[in-house]
Amino acid sequence: AYLLEEEARGGYAAANASGPALEAFYPAAARLLGCGGSEVAFVESATRGWMLLLNSVRFNPGDRIITSASDYGSNFVGYLQTRDRFGAEVVVVPDDASGEIDLQKLREEASHPR
Repeated sequence: AYLLEEEARGGYAAANASGPALEAFYPAAARLLGCGGSEVAFVESATRGWMLLLNSVRFNPGDRIITSASDYGSNFVGYLQTRDRFGAEVVVVPDDASGEIDLQKLREEASHPR
């Protein structure tokens, strides 16, 4: 119903008309997640949410970001920006023969002191 209203009236008008229902999302999600409503983020996409999270972490030179070879491309943009801004190291764990992340190599990288 919301998407049809958005299509007919436009995004801003639909959001304004649905304000109370959209605001109810925060306490409902908080109950589901077992946290406070102020700890819930409602963003337009998973990529946007991930970038907000990544940019909120204070990295130091030498900190490591461990990811998989099959990570989403947009995430790599954030990793490379973090590397360039803070001197973090981006570690890509290869896939195994079945095309899934190599868990042994992941364990090895995760056991690194940084």
